[in-house]
Amino acid sequence: MSSFIQIKDVYKSYTTNPILNSVNVDIQKGDIYGFIGYSGAGKSTLLRLINLLERPSSGQIFIDNIDITTYKGHLLRNLRSKIGMIFQEFNLLTSATVKDNIALPLKILGKKKEEINKTVEELIALVHLEGKEHCYPSQLSGGQKQRVGIARALVNNPNILLCDEATSALDPANTKSILKLLKNIQAKTNITIILITHEMDVIAEICNKVAVIDNGYIVESGLVSEVFQNPKHSITKEFVVKGYENKTKDDLDLIIDNIAGGKFLKLHFDGVNVKNSILSDVILKFQIKVNILEASTYNAHENTAGYMILHINVEDNQLNDIVNFIKSQNIVVEVINNESI
Repeated sequence: MSSFIQIKDVYKSYTTNPILNSVNVDIQKGDIYGFIGYSGAGKSTLLRLINLLERPSSGQIFIDNIDITTYKGHLLRNLRSKIGMIFQEFNLLTSATVKDNIALPLKILGKKKEEINKTVEELIALVHLEGKEHCYPSQLSGGQKQRVGIARALVNNPNILLCDEATSALDPANTKSILKLLKNIQAKTNITIILITHEMDVIAEICNKVAVIDNGYIVESGLVSEVFQNPKHSITKEFVVKGYENKTKDDLDLIIDNIAGGKFLKLHFDGVNVKNSILSDVILKFQIKVNILEASTYNAHENTAGYMILHINVEDNQLNDIVNFIKSQNIVVEVINNESI
């Protein structure tokens, strides 16, 4: 399957300061693709390159097999009309009503009043803002403001929606609501959504694919369920830990420091094996006691996954047998120490 959006060997710098280095990403039509990284990693720059608000210093960006980096003038304007964008701070006109904020792009394009009213009415229903048409932004909650932003981004019926930290200014309840809305819109329209965030729970909630950015490089990418199940890069591991482990590293260090001897194992479960009775199987098979230090499950793109940290008192030869047995059950297992948790 050919990529709908292909970012190929993209490099971006300001003067001599590199922002993005050798970035290669393939995005299929209908993907909800997330880019995650810390502040300054290059996420926002990458997003702006896709609608050519900024141009790459070198490399190419293809949309539907066309190199858009060659676009200028009316070709560029037409391209941008098919790429919607929503922002962290909503960017609404404070002196305009909900209806007028949504209608603004159509008015700029000179669309007829009847067409504008019909489109705006449909979008207000889509984002569940019925009854708020004549309200001003100051009369709306943060979640309602973002719904206006989403409706405005969809007003030209785009085939790509860019989300620039779209939930960072929202509380957890509104964040969940907006992500659910975006997911429903994608299911109804098959729009391709690209979002940037520094929150792994946002990726887990909505994305089917993810790329991790660190200092301008894509250090890891793939299906969300696979990346969560077996993170390889240290940055990815940090995000997974911060997003889904309930205890802090200091909490675990304190527990481990009070345990004399033994071995520590970390088991990773995916949607297939999360219900396996691996713990009772290990206890029965090897006749050992197992201390559960921490365990958690979470949803990663509609797949239940999780981890478990165990302490066992065994010798090295028996440890190898236990690890091999767990692996034979298609469960990823690590022998760890307190520094690696």
